[in-house]
Amino acid sequence: MSVPNVTAIVPTLDRPQWLERSLAALVRARPAFAEVWVADQSAGDAGRALCERFGARWLHLARRGISHARNAAFVHVRSEWIAYPDDDAEVADDIVGRLAEALARRPDAAFVQARVAYPDRRPMQPGMEGSPRVLDQLDVTLRTTVSPGLFVRRDWVERAGGFDERFGVGAEYPSGEESDLLFRILEAGGAGIYDPALRVSHPDPFAIREETAGFRRMTDYGIGLGALLAKHAEGPDGRAFRRLYARHVWRAWLGVVAMASSGRPAQARRHLASWRGRREGWRRWRERSGRPAAAGPGTP
Repeated sequence: MSVPNVTAIVPTLDRPQWLERSLAALVRARPAFAEVWVADQSAGDAGRALCERFGARWLHLARRGISHARNAAFVHVRSEWIAYPDDDAEVADDIVGRLAEALARRPDAAFVQARVAYPDRRPMQPGMEGSPRVLDQLDVTLRTTVSPGLFVRRDWVERAGGFDERFGVGAEYPSGEESDLLFRILEAGGAGIYDPALRVSHPDPFAIREETAGFRRMTDYGIGLGALLAKHAEGPDGRAFRRLYARHVWRAWLGVVAMASSGRPAQARRHLASWRGRREGWRRWRERSGRPAAAGPGTP
């Protein structure tokens, strides 16, 4: 069984305490990553010192945005595979070996998604409870795929044109950048798989934020998702993406109703923030594309 050649690209912004833990996990991996690139958008050079300590490559960027950071580092990558861990993600020591095992079973895979779990072992996405499987469009939005556990063949990233820098943290549409890339890979004929034997730990993004910031993040996630689906609704598989958008909007609205009726107002407000964000992202994308500004199908 051959071991894949993998480079990790880690964007970071003013979080050296998290980056240190992420880099420590990456360098512990055996088999090892071929290279680790840190795309640092911080004001200072604390990231540089950490890179020197852990043997990672440091790329300092003046412009911010997670998709921009990944694209900027991509031009330096020569390995067959790329991993996209966040600066607060910690990969398992055996993750490269587990990737090799997954590829031995599915050598045609264009991308592989690991199981990403919170410290209490809850999966980051509901679809991560299952067994290994081929991924579809629904998996690529809110069910299974997230960038901290994502591995993509370099040639497929290149073929898809890299990350759309309008999406992701620091951009106008502050989420959905990995889903957008994977949609384009699927559309071009690439196949993706999920394998829970690959493991990544990630902090709960809401456990470390106060309530108002949590609502803001849900809105941001929703804006990115709505714009993402509006973008792909303009493509050759537009009807499927319009149905997917309707499904996600209704899902958020039903969450509002369920949480409110069960006496959980904070959770209801969180779902409401997501519902509003999804409609806003869809509307904003369509307006800027010169299309009707209606919020889209399936909205209450």
